[in-house]
Amino acid sequence: MAAAIPTLEPTAIFAGDSITWSRSLNDYPAATWTLTYRLLSRAGAAAVTITAAADGDDHLVTVASATTALWTAGDYQMIGYVAAGTERVQVYSAAFTVKPDPATVGFYDGRTYLERILALLEKVIEEGVIREVIRYSYGGVSTEVQTMKDA
Repeated sequence: MAAAIPTLEPTAIFAGDSITWSRSLNDYPAATWTLTYRLLSRAGAAAVTITAAADGDDHLVTVASATTALWTAGDYQMIGYVAAGTERVQVYSAAFTVKPDPATVGFYDGRTYLERILALLEKVIEEGVIREVIRYSYGGVSTEVQTMKDA
């Protein structure tokens, strides 16, 4: 039995995986409107364009694994829009992540940005790189922070 085709856009993919989803836009049927998605890199990688095919009145998006294998890993903004003639309407916008291809990458740090920053802060504190005692005051409230070795 074939897997059901998702009806929502993905938010992440591993490069090298195929992806498929269907989008129903009642006000913009596929017979009249063309649905296109653009992946815009936040780090300067080449933009990616994905064009949906008509599936009745729905828009069917299919991207082959050979195509996604060429995508640069990183964070993108996915913008979806429909167009007909000289008309264009944005119908989607969300963050999208391309993760490195697990079949070709030697190392992958799957932690979120916040998890990586927390680990760096913990390392700085544990290694005593910061001053022994930090004092500061804000709005009449004073506090002190000590390194881990002093605690």
